[in-house]
Amino acid sequence: MYVTNGGEQITVGKSVYRYILVKPTQDFTVMFNMIREVPVIFSDYISFEPRSLDVASEVANLVKAKLRLDRSCQILISNDSNIEVRITELLKDSNLNSIVIPFSYREMLSGDVTADKIKERFRKYLFDADLFSVSKPIHNDVFFFGRRDYAWDIADKCKRASHCGIFGLRRSGKTSMLLAVQRILEQEKYPVVFIPCQSELMSLNWMEALYQLIRDIQKVLKCKGTHLHKGIEYKKESSNIAFIDDLNIMLEEQLKPIVLMFDEIEAITFGVTSSGISWREGDSYIQFWNILRGYCTQHPSRLAIVIAGTNPMINEISALGENQIPNPMFGQLAVSNQGAYLKPFDVESTKVMINTLGGYMGMKFADNIAAALTDNCGGHPYLIRLLCGQISKYVRDKKLQRPITISKGIYEKVLSEFEKGSDVRVCGIILQIIRGLAMLVNLDFSSPAVNRRSWTLLRNTEGALEALTNFARFYDITQNSRIKTTIFIRLQT
Repeated sequence: MYVTNGGEQITVGKSVYRYILVKPTQDFTVMFNMIREVPVIFSDYISFEPRSLDVASEVANLVKAKLRLDRSCQILISNDSNIEVRITELLKDSNLNSIVIPFSYREMLSGDVTADKIKERFRKYLFDADLFSVSKPIHNDVFFFGRRDYAWDIADKCKRASHCGIFGLRRSGKTSMLLAVQRILEQEKYPVVFIPCQSELMSLNWMEALYQLIRDIQKVLKCKGTHLHKGIEYKKESSNIAFIDDLNIMLEEQLKPIVLMFDEIEAITFGVTSSGISWREGDSYIQFWNILRGYCTQHPSRLAIVIAGTNPMINEISALGENQIPNPMFGQLAVSNQGAYLKPFDVESTKVMINTLGGYMGMKFADNIAAALTDNCGGHPYLIRLLCGQISKYVRDKKLQRPITISKGIYEKVLSEFEKGSDVRVCGIILQIIRGLAMLVNLDFSSPAVNRRSWTLLRNTEGALEALTNFARFYDITQNSRIKTTIFIRLQT
């Protein structure tokens, strides 16, 4: 690598860092699929702080020619002599925002760091890593593959204060899609409030949920709470008045709509067994959404609502319960021009994902592998990554020399082993998908076990066959798809 930009000093929060940009030489390009310049961050602090990892994104914002910078990788040189241990501990429980190659000041000044040792450090953090098996939502556009047009379309609707729905199977990328939309909007200075319904609202009643929403908006807008109602005012039946007053105070001078993103909406949806009891029975649901929708009707340019989840009942059922109480959110959600449901990956999306991630790990996939992965995994991005993770493990366990091209022969060997070992991990993913389908026909899948009774109930319940047929068509489940066939046979036995 050679220095292309001497960089400058940069301040993040109250901390000061320095950076330079380096360009990979031809051998790095061949070995690690690295073409663009890489930021090198210098941290003088004796104790490593996680915020040091945010410096690279700030550098990316400073670089004028953004296409020349590799935003997926950074080199961190720290004054903390235990930087490798600290980085390993931090990243094993964190989401993948950037690949970090750590060095310490001590080793860099020792005179022992050669070109070979630098390459060896890159191998350690790229070849030994499994970039495919990241299970958490994607927070970095570099690792967000496919569906970019979908994200831009939803963002455009939010700018016009439209309300949108994003629905899909479990592990299909709904939260990652929300986060992608959030990044687009925030880059254009639209305020976004992200609300994880399961962890934040499910255990609350409608009054408490309104207060929580006010607090979330206040935090994003950085409003002082001096003129806002206290929490005690949200324990009364008149809490809707306090809610509207507080919204008016905070939003009156906003020039752009504030976007409210509700993730895992089934946690606060009526009639869903996994939702909180006051929401499931309908009372909190009716009150909360009546108030929120009423405010949107009175002030149509102030709020945009985006709802994501596995269950679209919130938008599709016109009335609730025996008394047929009107559903305040019925038909209120617009959808992307590509449809309300996240579509599975096509071959091209799969190809870009596996070769981008695999490239950093010294693996290139033969042209026919992307098509095979898409077919065998039904285009489900998480299943595709799981299988690619097993391919990476195979290469590592067999100590195959990298860079390596993953041939059809290697793929078939790993696929066979993947099928044999898919009972726990992969069947668990498929069962989650089936539970999502079960929600549509109001079945209670409270047991985590894969058993004949749960499958039979789903298969024989009115409406379930149609749901499964849609799943089969949507994710292309055919007898020729070996993983899918194997899993579904096991689910029936």
